[in-house]
Amino acid sequence: MIKIKTLAIIPARGGSKGIPRKNIKPFLGKPLIEYTIKLALSIQEIDKVLVSTDDKEIAEISKAAGAEVPFLRPEELAQDNTPSIPVFRHAISFLEEKGESYENILILEPTSPLRTKKIILQTIEALKNPEVETVVSAKKFDVDFSDILKANEDNFLKIFLDLETSVRRQDTKNIYLLDGTIYGVKRNILMDESLVILNPYKEKPDLKTKLVLSDPRLSIEIDNEEDWEYAEYVYKKHKNIIENES
Repeated sequence: MIKIKTLAIIPARGGSKGIPRKNIKPFLGKPLIEYTIKLALSIQEIDKVLVSTDDKEIAEISKAAGAEVPFLRPEELAQDNTPSIPVFRHAISFLEEKGESYENILILEPTSPLRTKKIILQTIEALKNPEVETVVSAKKFDVDFSDILKANEDNFLKIFLDLETSVRRQDTKNIYLLDGTIYGVKRNILMDESLVILNPYKEKPDLKTKLVLSDPRLSIEIDNEEDWEYAEYVYKKHKNIIENES
């Protein structure tokens, strides 16, 4: 059987508005990015763990943790408004120019330090299906849509979704919220110029995207200080699950 090679890309820009130097700020005593690097390195199905950064300090910390940092990301790919896809394509093109090729790509954001080995393995397994183009993690979105209201300019409320006419009630079931824990994508899909986002949004609604279900207790993406404090609390509470679930 021919082995399908898998590349894990960890994007880690130096600039961060919400939390300065977020990617290397100590999270329970260790640089935040180290959690993602160490977990990826522990999975034998991943052939290379690469950090894409524009920052020398992040690069050195990432190398010390065991990741490969074969380049510093160009400045034009490290702006606040830089889309994600060109960053991933840059890393793949760099490796392919060196003669390295990978069929499946995993995107692991450092801001999800509570991810487990289990969800990464589920993503790798899902990508083995030839019909699957991308894989995203999400958690169940349990909301009673009939209770969602919106206010007009005078602050009077009215129903937001009319479940009897505009939306069928059965269509409000089995809804999931993307959580950023992991993204998986086939190399040929990622390098297709028509792809602008890894999810089946209106830009590419026919994208064949598979769901991997996140543990709602661990589904935390750190964007601000409140997220950071909560993530540290949850990590300590569920440390055994996070570090041992496979």
